Amino acid sequence: MPTLPSNDCRARLSTTLVVSNARKTPYRPKIAPEAPAPTMPPSCHQVLATDDVLDFTLFTVQNFAAVQQFGYLNLDVRDPAAGEELYIPQHPGGDPTVIAMDSDQDQGGNCQVQDPAADGYATGSDVSYYCDTAGGSSGSPVISRVSNKVIALHHFGGCPNAAVRIDLIYAKVKSLL
Repeated sequence: MPTLPSNDCRARLSTTLVVSNARKTPYRPKIAPEAPAPTMPPSCHQVLATDDVLDFTLFTVQNFAAVQQFGYLNLDVRDPAAGEELYIPQHPGGDPTVIAMDSDQDQGGNCQVQDPAADGYATGSDVSYYCDTAGGSSGSPVISRVSNKVIALHHFGGCPNAAVRIDLIYAKVKSLL
């Protein structure tokens, strides 16, 4: 399997595995000033799976101890529901974390799923929503407020925004987890 260059860490971390958007340019998230500095920066090690249609790459991380303190997110492997409220923790352009949870387009002002089977790079592969995300937020987890688990992986900005459904990604990587 191919390996990624050591400076190519563009992802959301989950134990020693990482999921990232496949089409995006690499960036290194900035570490908040209050966070302890890792003794050695994490680096990407081995690509386990990639899919251009579902726009993700799964890879391992070297020096996992440097990122373990940031924890992980669980997946909610199911069809998202129309109207389901959600939020998106993001690091736009590598800046500190911003959480998108409000919408001026949705009833009640909370972000919610508009179309649970929107067309992305494939028919029905995405969920759409009107959460306010910023440039450089691709790869951010889209989290259900019902379960507090990841239901999609953000990859299109606009009106509406869109994310690849995590149930579709999971079907491609479950044997690797």
